[in-house]
Amino acid sequence: MSLEPAVAGYVAGLIDGEGSIIIKPVTQKQLVSLCYVTNTHRGVLDWLTTTLGMGNVVVSHHPTPSARICYRWCASGRNVRQLLQAVAPFLIIKRRHAELLLAFYGQRQAYKERHPGALRPETLKEPLLSIYSKLRALNRRGPHSTTP
Repeated sequence: MSLEPAVAGYVAGLIDGEGSIIIKPVTQKQLVSLCYVTNTHRGVLDWLTTTLGMGNVVVSHHPTPSARICYRWCASGRNVRQLLQAVAPFLIIKRRHAELLLAFYGQRQAYKERHPGALRPETLKEPLLSIYSKLRALNRRGPHSTTP
């Protein structure tokens, strides 16, 4: 994926400020990488879909008397890898998340070649499990005593 520097910087800013980068088990045999941005302005999320040629926008939170409707743009799988490779130099807050996810992809491919069909979260071996755990710790809610 090739992005103009200004676009890559803006996308990185959205991810830093309003986004998340995660690895999520979807079944016992499958992990998926996700990058999402949540915002109350649907237009900016539609712009992400159009500009990046990936992802989709859904309602994240319905409106309540005290809160506006929230939308979520989400990309998954290989698209996330391509996106993070393009915006990583511009990330500040989520840079470590991106580095871990990209390292996870590299280790995952090597592990997959050695152990076909063994990518369940409970069977991940070091250093794959270490990367997965560090990324989960970065995404943990609440105060962080140390950065993994």
